[in-house]
This record gives sequence, C-alpha cells and structure tokens, in this order.
Amino acid sequence: MALPSAFQDDHLPAKQFDLLVLNAQLLLLRGDAGFQRLQMRMVKFASALEGLSNVPTVAKQMELILEMQTEQFWTDISVDILEEVRRKLRMLADLIQPKERKVVITDFEDEIGGDETIDLPEVGTGIDKARFKMKVRKFVETHMDHITLQKIHRAEALTRTDVEELQKMLIEQGVSDTETLSALQEEEPLGVFLRRLIGLDRAAAKQAFSAFMSTHQLNPDQTEFIDMIIDHLTDSGIVEPKTFYESPFSDIDDLGIAGVFKKDHAAEIIQIVKGVNDAAVAA
Repeated sequence: MALPSAFQDDHLPAKQFDLLVLNAQLLLLRGDAGFQRLQMRMVKFASALEGLSNVPTVAKQMELILEMQTEQFWTDISVDILEEVRRKLRMLADLIQPKERKVVITDFEDEIGGDETIDLPEVGTGIDKARFKMKVRKFVETHMDHITLQKIHRAEALTRTDVEELQKMLIEQGVSDTETLSALQEEEPLGVFLRRLIGLDRAAAKQAFSAFMSTHQLNPDQTEFIDMIIDHLTDSGIVEPKTFYESPFSDIDDLGIAGVFKKDHAAEIIQIVKGVNDAAVAA
C-alpha cells in the first residue's frame, strides 16, 4: 500500500483520490467507524463517474463503478479491494468537471492526519444522491417487473398517476421520503432519474431508430453512429444530443454528427433522441 507521495504523476485529482482511499484503508484496518464517512465519499465519486459513461476510459471501468454503488460491494470490503479501486479509478478523477465537485482541501504529505477533510466530487445539490441511488438500485432489483419501471425501461409514455404510484411505493418501503423526492424533482423528474439508473431496453432503442434506418440508405460510418447512440441509450438511459459532437462520437468524424449526417438527417436523429428522453417525463 503506497503513500500518495510515492506516485510521481502531477495529476492533483488522482492524488486526491489516492489520499481518500489510503485514509479509508487505514480506518478499515483500525476498525474505525469513520470508515463509513469515507465509504460514502467513494460512492459519490463512483456516482459522478457513472454520468461520464460516454467516455471510453470510464466505460471500461463501468462494471466496477456500478458495483461500488451497491450495498453488497461494501459487505466484505477489504484493503486489497480498496487498492484495486484506487488503481483502476485514480486517473479518472480529473474527468469530473470542477463545477460538479467541491474543492479538495488537503496537502499531500507522507503522513495522513486523522482529522483531514477530504471533499471529493459531489453529485447534485440538495440531496445525497449517491446514497439515494444505492437505496433505489436495491429497490429496482426486486421490483423491475413493476409496470411503471417497465414503461420507463421501454420508453413508453408515463402518466402522472404512474409516477405518483411509484413515489408512494418508494416512501412506503422506506427507500425515500417526501422531502427527498421533492428535492430530486427540483433537479430532474423521477422518471429521468430512474431511466438513467436502469437504462433503456435495447429493443426499444432499436425500435426508435427503425423508421429512420429503413427510409435512409446509410453508409458504414452512419450505421456505426446510430449503433453507438443505441449502445449509449441502452447503458445510460438518457443521451444528451450535445454529446454527439464529443468523443466517442467525434471519433468517427471530428465534427461529430455534423460531419457524418446531412443537416436535416442530423436534426431528425436529434428529435428521435429527444423523444426517447422525454418519454421518461410524465405527461
């Protein structure tokens, strides 16, 4: 287990993550209850990375990132597992935009002070979304056959009654409370939050583009671009059209969607994606 100063790279966010994990390892070895505080910091860190699933280096570690946000992952946690987390995720820390995190207050010395404050990327404001996501994931695992969750998963139209019924279930089963759900609604609709969590059914994603693909003769790059959108919708549930100008979409063409499709065809694709996204919002 190496100290943060042992690493010669100049990536401050990576060293901040090193220090967070090292603190957690030390507290775990001591059996210190303070470990739970750092555990939640790491869960929040993973939650922030989950939102960057379109970045190839993040996508490569997505299995671990998602696993870290489950209660089961932390049941038999060990120093070795934490070291694996540190090694695989440290260089992803600087991908999180500064506006999405608080400033990290620490100095990187060989000795770790027990009272240091380490503030790594937060997700959202107003509620502890990382902890909320852990509880909702567990709920979803046992209720995925619920009609409203299936509607969200398949991009079928939601009604206010659907969402109200789901909110009632979350409250009755102790997953959330009225205050937390209200705070969430200020950030994004519950249906959108859940779609991001459970993803979009691949068949539904393909169906959304079936008419477009059957009416337009696509070249290999265009087919790859559509397939990539389908992959991202399946994995992330929601895809923001602005990402069509960024990597990995811009890996196909430097101009992103504008370099792959004609203007009217690009606009049609964006409308399809917006329609899929909007289906997660109750009418």
